[in-house]
Amino acid sequence: MKLKSILVLCVVGAIGVVHAAGVRTPNEARVAEIAALLPENPTGPTPYDREGKNDVKLGEALLKAPVADAPDALYLEFSQNGNRTHYQQAYYRRTGNLRKLVAAECAEKQGRFIPKIAAYLTALNTQRTWVLPAHDRGLENFNNTSITVDLVSSDIALMLAEILLKLEPALPADVVAQTRAEMNRRVFSIYLADIAVKKPKNWWFYGNANWTAVCHANCVRAALLGVADRVQRARCVEAALRAMPVFLSGFTPDGYCSEGMGYWEYGFGHYLDLGNAIKDATGGKVDLFKEGGDRARAAAGYPFAFQIQKGVSPHFADGGGNPSNKRRRECAAIWPEYAAQLEGTLPIRSTFPDAQVFVSRTLGDRPFAVALKGGHNGEFHNHNDVGTWTLMLDGQELAGDPGGEVYTARTFSKDRYVSKVLSSFGHPVPRIAGQLQPPGRKFCGKVLKTEFAEDKDEVVLDLAGAYDVKGITKLVRTTVFDRAGRVFTVTDDIAFATPQALDVPLITYCDVTKGADKTSLTFTTKKGSKAAVAIAVQGGEWELQEEEIENPGKPSPKRLAVAFAQPVVAATVSFTLKEEK
Repeated sequence: MKLKSILVLCVVGAIGVVHAAGVRTPNEARVAEIAALLPENPTGPTPYDREGKNDVKLGEALLKAPVADAPDALYLEFSQNGNRTHYQQAYYRRTGNLRKLVAAECAEKQGRFIPKIAAYLTALNTQRTWVLPAHDRGLENFNNTSITVDLVSSDIALMLAEILLKLEPALPADVVAQTRAEMNRRVFSIYLADIAVKKPKNWWFYGNANWTAVCHANCVRAALLGVADRVQRARCVEAALRAMPVFLSGFTPDGYCSEGMGYWEYGFGHYLDLGNAIKDATGGKVDLFKEGGDRARAAAGYPFAFQIQKGVSPHFADGGGNPSNKRRRECAAIWPEYAAQLEGTLPIRSTFPDAQVFVSRTLGDRPFAVALKGGHNGEFHNHNDVGTWTLMLDGQELAGDPGGEVYTARTFSKDRYVSKVLSSFGHPVPRIAGQLQPPGRKFCGKVLKTEFAEDKDEVVLDLAGAYDVKGITKLVRTTVFDRAGRVFTVTDDIAFATPQALDVPLITYCDVTKGADKTSLTFTTKKGSKAAVAIAVQGGEWELQEEEIENPGKPSPKRLAVAFAQPVVAATVSFTLKEEK
């Protein structure tokens, strides 16, 4: 993943230092200024500061059970057959149980859970690696030939720092010493070494995707809670401040997150956690959010504008998931312009012109809405999906983008687009001359026209640039969202210099009922909502081909494609989806 090289000047509010995005040399003067603001001893809030009776009950259920295992054999499955799920489930069970036990002890304060907590800490400390197998493809961490820091190992360091801050006096001294030594060996020493060099060992250190915010936030927060040396804590803070403008450059200027809503929650959510921790530790004198400027403010607006319906977001790319109230409230508290959007109805439209993403909605009790995108095929967590769309009715998808797949070794390999879900085959975009859209930033769409009105929104995209097929003279997609009629129409006008094979699909998870002829269908959602689908075709004889796209571990979408019987020189294919009441 290439880093962006743009330079963005940011003014540090209280300290008054100007720095540029992606600066890879520590600013020693700023380190000293930050150190002077930090408390003498590590401290800060933890998840265990609250008390709850239910915490005790959850911990009690684990007292007599053995320490949850995370076997090496499960770790090796990823390198053997691509399965990452079995080990992750075991690993998260182990860490989840430890968190429950700590919460129980912090609530009860009687020492009853300490022996079991110590046993879990010892198990973690002697675990071969804290890194997930999917992030250790060469098994360097597993074999201890190299140590890197990933999303989970950094989170383990944070969890352990929180535990020691709350329970160190009650824990056996040898377990505490071992835990601190492993935190330093597996995370802190690696992070501090990366601070001092221009080419860090960890690729994410100056990256512009979710890993950068997540790993920095975990490492810095762990340092603020668990590193005794105040200057070392300041070094961690200063490094993260230099890295965050690079992270923010991964958002388009209008705030769009191409990774999707789930990854916005994860990545930008950790950015919020990082900023709040730094602000708290420095008495409000270092403000990451002010330093983030317009790009941070725009990215904070994403979970408001990208809702296709209240609390529901399109599942473009791998980033499924919906915006949480927690994160939206945090954004509204930091950037007050979003406060009004926490309650009430959504606007009839949101646009991300830089990303070529458009969301059109109806108002009222039974929401009907569409999201569509042009963009390019080199996005984060990319699907080859230029021209894709998703149509929603009353919280259920009628047709459009299928979302992602359960991650395996193939998902993030050279064979990623063997997947029919991730390739353009599984998206509502044409297949031309038997060819799908290729991956790469150069394969992109172009917005030819947008016309927005109270009753109707029209977007016209040129999709020819998304294909590597010679002789395309026209590939224009026109979408019309009719609010009054509660109708969505997508029309492709296509022409070639010489006859080419062509099929144009709809993708749906709905039950499909065929009409009297092939030009009419009915889609029915799980909730019973229905849409009438009308198909209009010009250019030659065609048939409606149907294929269920296998998606192991998730529901399998149907691909219903208008497939021309013979190669065509010119064709028009139009799908009209109208709510049936």
